[in-house]
Amino acid sequence: MSDTCILLETKPLFIHQLWAAPRARRSYELKNEEGKLVGRANEEISPKRRLLPRIGRPSPRPFLVELLNEKAQLLLTLERQISFRQDRMRVTNPQGELLGNIQLRLPLWGDKCMRVENPQGVLLARMMAKNFREPCLIDDPRGNRLGELTQQWAGLGRELLGNDDDYLLHWAEETEPQANTKRLVLAAALAFDLIFRDP
Repeated sequence: MSDTCILLETKPLFIHQLWAAPRARRSYELKNEEGKLVGRANEEISPKRRLLPRIGRPSPRPFLVELLNEKAQLLLTLERQISFRQDRMRVTNPQGELLGNIQLRLPLWGDKCMRVENPQGVLLARMMAKNFREPCLIDDPRGNRLGELTQQWAGLGRELLGNDDDYLLHWAEETEPQANTKRLVLAAALAFDLIFRDP
């Protein structure tokens, strides 16, 4: 099994955000149920980010995140640029080829929603959460449950003094999404934290 498959086949996948000062680069460790490291994700700071004041959530700032396997080999890149027309994030492979897009949708009700699309704009999955106390549900276009993203207790010190969050990405046992859908959903899980939870 390749390193890519090890990361994508990990059930559940624990996403641990390392502590960072406000407005500093974000780093994540991806672990399996036994606590073994199966991947990392590192944000590359954009100069434009430092020019943007904190306006609140969801964060409007751009970002670029590289997802690596346990051998520090690049698996995919997640990029968000500033746009006043639409909020769409690109996900590309190590060769720069487009794997798909993640589009942010903010209904008037305040639900947090993201569309996961293939390069042609066809919907592959939808992620929606009413608030941070409830899981972020992941459904396919037909409404079948693919899994859920749940925020985890990060410890008293981190909860009181910081905004570094931990998540559990759990795939439903009765479904088996395609590998590209899993890649894009994993990228969307990182985007969820950077957009809705980043100070």
